[in-house]
Amino acid sequence: MENETAPPPPPTPTPPSASSPFFDSIRRLDVSRTDDRWVGGVAAGIAHRFGIDPLIVRGLLVVSVLLSGAGLALYGLAWAFLPEKSDGRIHVEQAFRGDFDVALVGAGAVTIAGFARGDGAWWLFGADLGWLNGLLWLAAVALVVYLAVRAGSEARGAGTTTWQGTSEFTDGATPYGPQTSAQAAAAADAESAASTAEARARARAEAEQARAAAQAQRAQLAAERTAARRAAREAAEAGYPPPAGPTVVGATMGVILLLGAALIAADRAGAVDVPLMLTWVATGAALTGLATIAVGIAGRRSGGLMGLALVLLLAVPVAAVADAVRLPSEAGVRSTIAEGTYTFDSVDDAEAGAAFTAGAVTIDLRDLETRGESVTIPLALALGDIDVLLPADTPAAAEVELWAGQVNWIDDDGLVTSRSTVGPEPVRFDTGDPGTPEITLDITGLAGTVDIVEAS
Repeated sequence: MENETAPPPPPTPTPPSASSPFFDSIRRLDVSRTDDRWVGGVAAGIAHRFGIDPLIVRGLLVVSVLLSGAGLALYGLAWAFLPEKSDGRIHVEQAFRGDFDVALVGAGAVTIAGFARGDGAWWLFGADLGWLNGLLWLAAVALVVYLAVRAGSEARGAGTTTWQGTSEFTDGATPYGPQTSAQAAAAADAESAASTAEARARARAEAEQARAAAQAQRAQLAAERTAARRAAREAAEAGYPPPAGPTVVGATMGVILLLGAALIAADRAGAVDVPLMLTWVATGAALTGLATIAVGIAGRRSGGLMGLALVLLLAVPVAAVADAVRLPSEAGVRSTIAEGTYTFDSVDDAEAGAAFTAGAVTIDLRDLETRGESVTIPLALALGDIDVLLPADTPAAAEVELWAGQVNWIDDDGLVTSRSTVGPEPVRFDTGDPGTPEITLDITGLAGTVDIVEAS
């Protein structure tokens, strides 16, 4: 019987090399951010992909945010990496091409906020690893993206299985002489079985060819959609002037860094008396605005300058708060990055106080002898944790002005009183003893944790 040879399936079309295969793989997932959006259009895009109500996806997102930061992190990554439904644009891909969209700043802020939060019930299974939680989640998300893209590539590149069957038939003669009737019947059965097997093999081969043709057709349609989106995106971009290149953005950032160095040098020399952080950030934002105007006059788009300006404007209130918590220059103990224990056993040293820029320090006052006098101890820590150990049986009070963080007072019985702070509102504690406290703590800081412990 003559074997039929099926024609090979048509080759799978490949998208044009002008686009990254990674971003094309993301587009082939067929999940896009839609115009039905509250923030970035991610929830509605996922809902439309799976045919469910967008409110359900948004509800699940809110629940995930309440449980941990994973929901925020995943939403921010999806905002940055999923394409727009209208034209297929991906914010990260556009940024690589020098066309910076301010929406990428929002996506980055949401992602960082999600990674920074590590107090959820299922955030890394409850492990308290601090900032390492964010890195581990970032690695996990990157692994999931890599596996998804790799699985899609393997599915597209997988070959088809070819079923082949061969059968050989004789004319009824045997090399050993005439056939008996039983032998003839057995030969007929064998021939029938071989014919059936060949028919099944041919049917399997035809089914495989049909599947290969359907797969090739789907790949071709996907490539055509990708090409159409790319053409629409390029057509849309053709009507805009080119963005400011990395040279302009880098030069602007260099000028801002030089300005910061000059301000620090002038402050150390006593030539200026201005809030350094706020002056630097505000002046940097003004310089970025001037560079944007100059680029616009030259007939180009702002590009990365807009993102830099937005970051600087968001940093203005942070710089204002940081300058509001300036460390006292007359402190007896000063350190930029501090660790360890500082012991004060004399009234003069205690009243001189201590000031730290960042770190985790312990102020040990257990051997301080006040001799019945009232002692006010100024302590300042811009960022970090500070523990204060009070002497036993000594009336004491504390006024803590912490812009963001938590203050804990632990009495001599181990009872903890906690206050969370947001803003410059001072928090006050005392030992509850009548009369004027012998020790008064005046603690200021920007962000961190303050523990005040009464010695038992």
